[in-house]
Amino acid sequence: MTIEYTKDRYSFGRPVASYQAVKHRLADHKLWLEAGFGLSTALAHALDSEDPNVSKLASVTKAHISEQSLKIISDCSQLGGGIAQTWEHDNHLFLRRATANDFLYGSARQHKERLCRLYGV
Repeated sequence: MTIEYTKDRYSFGRPVASYQAVKHRLADHKLWLEAGFGLSTALAHALDSEDPNVSKLASVTKAHISEQSLKIISDCSQLGGGIAQTWEHDNHLFLRRATANDFLYGSARQHKERLCRLYGV
């Protein structure tokens, strides 16, 4: 939704998506999303094969997704301008869900601390 919005929204006669700083932010989002997909897939395979390191991989996956999802959603709010702050836009639902997941399944910090304990650091 954010990518489409930045393509459609014009500022100073150009689409917002044409600005280099916006392109870099969207590229970061894509990188973080793809890393999350890769970690999730690896975790699913580890669960399926009953890998003994599945607990560590679960914490790595949760820490990454928890941290990056909040960054992406917050940044999408900024890129969406005023419309992303309204009830008519779904961004607030995504932010609520990501925040609730932090409380339900542990924050990135909690999972990083857990990893330190598991690795004896």
